[in-house]
Amino acid sequence: MLYLVTGSNGAGKTLFTLRWVRDLQLEWEKKQGVKRPVYYDGFEINSDVAEKFGWLPCDPKKWMELPDNSIVMVDECQRIFPTRAQGSLNPDFEEEIAISHRKRGFDFFLVTQHPSNISSFIRKLIGSGWHRHLKRIFGFNRVNCLSFNYAETSCEKPYAKKNAYQEKKLKFPTEVYSWYKSAELHTAKREIPKVFYLVVLGIFFALGAAWRFYDVTFNRESKPEAQQVQTASVDVQLQQQATRSSVRENQPMSTVEYIKTFEPRIQGLPHTASRYDEITKPVTAAYPAACIYSAERDVCKCYSQQATAMDVSKITCMSIVDRGYFLDWEPDERRREEENNHDRG
Repeated sequence: MLYLVTGSNGAGKTLFTLRWVRDLQLEWEKKQGVKRPVYYDGFEINSDVAEKFGWLPCDPKKWMELPDNSIVMVDECQRIFPTRAQGSLNPDFEEEIAISHRKRGFDFFLVTQHPSNISSFIRKLIGSGWHRHLKRIFGFNRVNCLSFNYAETSCEKPYAKKNAYQEKKLKFPTEVYSWYKSAELHTAKREIPKVFYLVVLGIFFALGAAWRFYDVTFNRESKPEAQQVQTASVDVQLQQQATRSSVRENQPMSTVEYIKTFEPRIQGLPHTASRYDEITKPVTAAYPAACIYSAERDVCKCYSQQATAMDVSKITCMSIVDRGYFLDWEPDERRREEENNHDRG
């Protein structure tokens, strides 16, 4: 049989494959009463483990010289079975796998990052065994394992699940750490996806909304008198403030107060001084009249109806470029145009 194990760096491909190879060897030993020969290539196994298990290194291209019923594990197998140009001849050792590996009782465990890294000839032989694709779960010592009865070349895609005959969550076989030398398992960082934080925020938002609904529906009904008293108190305060303001308006400003009216609220913009409040009341609102996306620079910018640049996020800008922007009021330019047309008429 041919077994293919794929996954990105840090997914535990070699770790799990070593466990599966050892389990298959022990299963044979239990049934036959003798150790099944195991050969490996592409990684370094600790000498004491190799001696205990009876595992030996090999040249996979010379697998035909190995004894019958052997298990051959090849890590980074794209070194041995690389892709080739269409029409190229397959090497003899590959052709021989298709011809005699089953009748000689061989099992091949091939490890690589993706099925497309190895020759199509070998991929087509996977149907006799299985293809397992491993994806590490947020950097934790667990993987999602998809099993296919053929070499699935879209194994990393989200929709690949529907083509798998089995999906499992597997814990790392930590006892295998000491069997061989590997750094890849210690480089993956635990990363919680952003959607997790969004879900948590959504829960808090829902709880807040529920509490607000309860407060509005029940608490306010139980305290009408207190609210009436509070409302009356606020009304009195507003009346008193209005009275004081009216009195102040009838009195001339002091020199200090007059000078303060010239001080701009925003440095460098004189018209933001309080003395200009009456003549600077807004009569129009800025809106994105034009948004432009530059594919070459991957930049999206929006401009107001006065051709001034607006601080609009890229997502919003791209949305306006794609879908447009609806104004639920009449722009001042359109009103002036309609008034001019009416006057001419």
